[in-house]
Amino acid sequence: MTPLKISDLSVGDWVRYKGKEYTIADVYMAAVGYPSEVALTHQGISCGCAYIDYLEPIPITSEILEKNGFGCKDFDKLRRWECGDVAVVRDKSEDALWCVCENSNKFCFDIDVRYIHQLQHVLRLVGVDKEIEL
Repeated sequence: MTPLKISDLSVGDWVRYKGKEYTIADVYMAAVGYPSEVALTHQGISCGCAYIDYLEPIPITSEILEKNGFGCKDFDKLRRWECGDVAVVRDKSEDALWCVCENSNKFCFDIDVRYIHQLQHVLRLVGVDKEIEL
């Protein structure tokens, strides 16, 4: 699993800490030589702080995508989950996963995503006001 960096996280991101899912309430950048930390919440309740070294990213799964309104379409070599102008695409042969944003008037790009917090960042970037539920 990819280690998280404090610069990869934002308020509202989902992370795993000690086997449990939390959202980030605040991010604290530490001075050089000291570990950075984040404030965590679980179901809206403050749960204190955790050092970045103890956090894990949460992988994107088809179950999470479908629970959050992404409809699934299967193609020969691809599986695509769509929600509005945003799609998450998986290459079946490589197990690669990326996010495609398509709107002829605003944007069109693709970004490698593997974890929920990365998907949350893409949604915020393109102005999709969607809270991800686990």
